[in-house]
Amino acid sequence: MAVSYNSLEYETTTVSSETEILEFCMEQIGIQPEDLQYIGELSPYLILDGHRTGVKNQLLDTSHGYVEGAKFSMRFAKIFQKIGGKQVTFLIHTLRNYATMDRMNSIFSAVEDIGKKFIFHAEESGIKLRYYGKDVRTSYFLADLINQAEIHTRDCQDFSLNFLTNYSEEWANQNIQELDDLPNINVIGRFTKGHYSGAGIPGHADRSNFMYIQQASVSENWTDQEIIVLILSLLKAHLALKGYVGGKQYLEEERELIRQNREENLFEDVIKMTSHPHKRLTSFTPHGPLTVYF
Repeated sequence: MAVSYNSLEYETTTVSSETEILEFCMEQIGIQPEDLQYIGELSPYLILDGHRTGVKNQLLDTSHGYVEGAKFSMRFAKIFQKIGGKQVTFLIHTLRNYATMDRMNSIFSAVEDIGKKFIFHAEESGIKLRYYGKDVRTSYFLADLINQAEIHTRDCQDFSLNFLTNYSEEWANQNIQELDDLPNINVIGRFTKGHYSGAGIPGHADRSNFMYIQQASVSENWTDQEIIVLILSLLKAHLALKGYVGGKQYLEEERELIRQNREENLFEDVIKMTSHPHKRLTSFTPHGPLTVYF
């Protein structure tokens, strides 16, 4: 069934096929049915990127890529919500992005273009929208739209879709109380780049894994099944380090196994879901990297 979204369309699956796809992806990735009990505690922080270089038609106005980024965040939230997820946090832009105003103007144009429909989809799905960043409800260019979004979805309790925008670590450190309602993060995912410098969340990501997502957060490039693979891979990354960060006490046999795998065997867990993959995710375990090709 095709669902219209701001004059663009994406494919959604029926309930029965969604179940089959979920079970198939779980089997391929190595997620056990009992692992889904932890889906509600999965709290990813995804840093959107690649919107200028990842779109299929490079001749379109650059704002198209940022519309695709907004669409991706809503699709991810809806699919995650159906699987049993409760929250996700996305980064839209940082304060240092003002160094390239043409990029900022494209972001503002895209959000203004898609904003009201975005709010409608959130409210319709029971998704609460929350925004964090410098002056996001006052003098920020998108403040009026942000205030509308938070008012229209303030009574939604099923899922929390959080956005950092007009954001920097320096601002966060100086205004730490404004992040009180932001959920704690257990996996940080970055699209197209292997770092998140300048975009950390002080006090909220102290026990998180990291995932490199090679492809751009461009909705037209992601099928529903691929988003499910991403969500399950984030869950696998969370479970891989659950209990290890900070307070882990090792049994002697466990310590020796990790030492051998990591130090001597150059352990790498590779999951290849198709013979001709076009997406790659890399996260980490106590033994070494975990890479999913699909």
